[in-house]
Amino acid sequence: MTIPTWEEMNGQEPPEELPPTPAEQIKARLLTTADLKSIPRPEPLIDGLLYKDSLAMLYGPSGGGKSFVGVDIAMTVGSTKRWWNSCAVSNGLTIYVVAEGASGMSLRTEAWEKRHDDDANVLWHPAAINVFDPGWASALAEVVAELKPVLVVIDTYARSTLGLEENATKDTGIVVAHLDMIRTAAACCVLIIHHSGKNIEAGARGNSALKGAMDTEIELLGDDQRIALRNTKQKNAPELLPLWLKLEGEAESAVVVPALGDGDTVSETVLETLEALAKIEVPGGVATGPWKESAGFPDRTFYRHRKTLLDHRLVRNIGTEKQQRYVVVHDHDA
Repeated sequence: MTIPTWEEMNGQEPPEELPPTPAEQIKARLLTTADLKSIPRPEPLIDGLLYKDSLAMLYGPSGGGKSFVGVDIAMTVGSTKRWWNSCAVSNGLTIYVVAEGASGMSLRTEAWEKRHDDDANVLWHPAAINVFDPGWASALAEVVAELKPVLVVIDTYARSTLGLEENATKDTGIVVAHLDMIRTAAACCVLIIHHSGKNIEAGARGNSALKGAMDTEIELLGDDQRIALRNTKQKNAPELLPLWLKLEGEAESAVVVPALGDGDTVSETVLETLEALAKIEVPGGVATGPWKESAGFPDRTFYRHRKTLLDHRLVRNIGTEKQQRYVVVHDHDA
């Protein structure tokens, strides 16, 4: 005897399986402690500063060098460079949304390329994309999913959130949800460039929900002669120690360069000696001979550079006085 099917008995298609209830979805997502440990750890984009699959904000007062620092970060990530020849970078494609000042951006990129003798894998969008608008935010997420950049820079937040009530928690929550959508499209870092409020000590302008959503927050204070970069929030790592920067003229624009506490810059050739050490760095440090050979400078020049790097704590001897072994001091280790 053949048992009739449900369709034969009822003369219609069987009912579709009901979707899981919210409670069933919650239960399915519960993890044991062992399962939790298997989740990948945060992966650095710029070691100690920015992380993949994260939201970050760089903010400061108008005219404080925010876009110059943003360009420097974007082009370093898009190139083969370490960040200021010290912090390791997971290089890859960058998308930069230039919501204001697009006409001057080519001058800044030319200056960066000339100073660093390198080009960068960066795609520039020379107009604002309104990430408060669900249609435009979804469109940007679609592009990000296709191109898979490691970094998306939105410069500036104010010009890219047309219609937003900046101090409203609800509106801010909508923007954060859209930024998360863009982030998850390629597990990339989304870096927004934003302004300080009238009271600089109060931090970035707008609702506190924006800061609360950030994995990383970076503050710039000062002027083009001396800029302090402070890592004011780092959700998953120690906060980077403050850095001194300055703008230095190059070609028809300027570039960001490291500065010492007294405002003087480290020369480009000294940074080349630092980069030479970074390229051959191994656990346990590098002896003087291999480092000197890698740098390629005459003995007298090399030893002068080494003293400068040691004096300013950019390099550390982890060996002994008789058997020196040198390592690069990453800023968060200093």
